[in-house]
Amino acid sequence: MGVGYDISDVPCEGIKNKSLPERLKELDIELKWTDEEERLLTVGPITGDAVTSSVFTKIRQTYYLTIICWDEVTTSIKGEATLEGLNPNKEWIAITDAPTIEKYAMKFLKSLDL
Repeated sequence: MGVGYDISDVPCEGIKNKSLPERLKELDIELKWTDEEERLLTVGPITGDAVTSSVFTKIRQTYYLTIICWDEVTTSIKGEATLEGLNPNKEWIAITDAPTIEKYAMKFLKSLDL
C-alpha cells in the first residue's frame, strides 16, 4: 500500500543526506540506500508489539521509500509499506487491510519528526 509524507521549509538535501538517516539511526531502525542517486531507500524491517485488540502478537513493517525534491525546500517521502503479523502459531502473515497499514505507516512517518 502506498504511503506519503510532505515536508516544507527544510532543505531537501538536508532531509536526504542528514535528517532522515540520522533520525532512523536514533530510532535504531535499519536503513539501506537501494539507489542513492535515485533517492530510493529501504527501511526496516521494524518489529514491535501489536495493539492489544489484534489477532497478532507482533507486527513487522518494511518501507520502500523514494525521496522527491520538488524544489530546494519542498520534500516528499513516498513509497510502499508492507506489514506482516505474527499469529499464535508463530507464522508471519501478510496484512493487507488498508486501514491497519495506514495506521502503522502514519505512526511510523510521524515518529520521524522531520
